[in-house]
Amino acid sequence: MGSRSALAGMEVPIIGSDSLNWIEIPAPAADISTTTCVIPLTHDIASSVGIGDPSSRIHLIRRIHNNHPHHLELFELSITKDFPKVGLRITFPDALSPLVPICINKIDMGSMSHPYLVYALTVSGVAYLFRLRPISTYASRSVFRENEVVVFNMNPSVPVTSAAGTSSGCLVVGRDDGSLAGFQLGRLDPTPPAAYDVSLVKILQDHIVPVVSSIFLRRLLLPGVHHNIALRSTLLDYNRHWSDSDFHSLTADMLKKEILSLIEHEGVSDNSTSIFCCWKKFCSRYFQNWCKSNALCGLLLDSHRGTFGLIRKNSVSLFRCSENIERLINGISGTSDDLIHLVTMEAGLILQLEVLVKMLRCVVNVSQQLGKTASAIFYESLVSAPLVISAEEITHRLLKNLESGYGSTVAMLHVSEHGPDVALERNLADKKKLRKFSIGMLLSLHALHKESGTWSRILKVIEVYLKILKPRKIIQKSDAEISLDISASILVQATSQVAKVMYESAFDILLFLSYVVSISGQIQMLHDDVSKIQLDLIPRIEKIISEWLLIHFCATTPSESAEIEDFSSQLSVLHIGRIMLCLGP
Repeated sequence: MGSRSALAGMEVPIIGSDSLNWIEIPAPAADISTTTCVIPLTHDIASSVGIGDPSSRIHLIRRIHNNHPHHLELFELSITKDFPKVGLRITFPDALSPLVPICINKIDMGSMSHPYLVYALTVSGVAYLFRLRPISTYASRSVFRENEVVVFNMNPSVPVTSAAGTSSGCLVVGRDDGSLAGFQLGRLDPTPPAAYDVSLVKILQDHIVPVVSSIFLRRLLLPGVHHNIALRSTLLDYNRHWSDSDFHSLTADMLKKEILSLIEHEGVSDNSTSIFCCWKKFCSRYFQNWCKSNALCGLLLDSHRGTFGLIRKNSVSLFRCSENIERLINGISGTSDDLIHLVTMEAGLILQLEVLVKMLRCVVNVSQQLGKTASAIFYESLVSAPLVISAEEITHRLLKNLESGYGSTVAMLHVSEHGPDVALERNLADKKKLRKFSIGMLLSLHALHKESGTWSRILKVIEVYLKILKPRKIIQKSDAEISLDISASILVQATSQVAKVMYESAFDILLFLSYVVSISGQIQMLHDDVSKIQLDLIPRIEKIISEWLLIHFCATTPSESAEIEDFSSQLSVLHIGRIMLCLGP
């Protein structure tokens, strides 16, 4: 007899798996483009995700057939139960891409009513996120509730070639030019925070033009954003020409002057709307040139150190692991219990986890209501020269916006940009959003107070949390050798990234406590608690802000020769005022 290969195993079909009854539910309608900008289906695909203990684990299986690309089939499988008789089939108005991940739902941690997150991506670039109940709970003629599905049209200008979804509702897509884009779908509230120009207009009023330009310039020249080839290509788009030697001899201040003169030349006098348009146009061109100049070429792997990076067309980058505090702050709405324990164990908050998490979610709500512009304006008030508007005045005006919303200046901007009809809708939407925020915050704060018993206990948790935000001081010997290698450069840039997160987190806590004081009479806060916040906690937070601001300023300020610029003179322009810079123990 001839030799035969020994079988390592055999496939055993599951009885009943070929005769499922399907419940069809239509996905919400969306604007469909005729252009295919996401990888289409080329063959049948399937995948699964498991939840629960190993002994009773349930697997959600998803499947898409190549001959029915508009259908997404889902059914559950458990070894300890009979094969189900019913499956769920979601029908879409457009063909699906194979890039459809499934995740365990960590938006609603511990929720068994909606255990699954299912992403779907159509070939025209429409992204869906479903919070699914157990499949057996669906019946004929079921529909998805408003809080169970998010639809977002990505309108990708560059073809999408890959995608990944997280259990906290974030969809990341990779594009044909090597760039990445992230979309936070998990809040199931696609209404974005106030527009960048809206948040600035009300707060800055007459000072808007210089401050807006300063913010854009500072962001444009940050490490990781600034790229010589991309910036030079953008300036060439505006007919600004230099020889190689002349361009490389430009200092940071000279670059700022060139860009600012270009923007002012493009704008019409000092009209704020035209300045915004010019900056948006410039940054859009810069982004396009950045993507073109930094197309992904390959991976940089170092198995010995366990690190990896990206080799791009005109740059190389390395990846770093996020610090635990970064992961906690950036993902508080979907943070796992393990991570919270890890971050808070050292700080002594292990017995107050629920209070900490609920308090931080209130902080996030305040931050989202104002948008990311708030911290940028506050930062600018501390580092810009000459001083345009004080940090105290910025905080005061931000609180006014939280209490009463945006005023007539914003209404005028809406009219000038969109016309009276759209402006009316926008203003009504702003008022509705403010009412929703105010009521939601009152309910959340009352619930927080009820759970903790007293505000003094909540303030103790905040007091301990501030220890996490405080910079850790490392004392180095005066005769220590200074390293100027790649590792040192990476360390400086990583430090600037961490400092930015920590500064913004401390600023968010400052705004939250200031807001809490302003509504103290509505949330059963005692006079002693108000005094504790005003006389103790806020000064501590201001000190933390000033420390991280100094670290960020030092890590992001270009080093130049002493003849051109004296670094000590740069430090002198920090308008820390009563936010005294104290680096002692």
